[in-house]
Amino acid sequence: MCDARNAEAVARLRQRKQREEKPFAVMLAGIASLAPWVVCGESERQWLEARERPIVLLQKQPECDAALPGVAPGMAELGVLLPYTPLHYLLFHEAAGRPAGTSWLAASHDLALVCNLSQSGDEPLVTATSRRCGGSPPLLMHS
Repeated sequence: MCDARNAEAVARLRQRKQREEKPFAVMLAGIASLAPWVVCGESERQWLEARERPIVLLQKQPECDAALPGVAPGMAELGVLLPYTPLHYLLFHEAAGRPAGTSWLAASHDLALVCNLSQSGDEPLVTATSRRCGGSPPLLMHS
């Protein structure tokens, strides 16, 4: 993961992953955080909030590419997903300044995280005995 708003971080991830053009998906804190980046209708919202938490392709807002440089260049749509593990929620909670209670979940937050699996290029998923792609940082495992 990296901050999708940080062009240097996205470029480093692209280099490490040997993924020059293929778009990345972005994780946002919740439905309220979608509006600056993408257009989301009711059916797309239902998919995003589904128990399976799939990546949903949504039409980009005009300023999306400038705000999320290098994430999905040249694409009309952006792959978006919502948090689905406690660790994801902790990352967004920290970025929100550790507010008390759960009302922060309904608020809009500007953090957008590039989400990507740890394998490089066209390799299969990484397992405990696999090598990580060239120079990627250690993996944070959670369950």
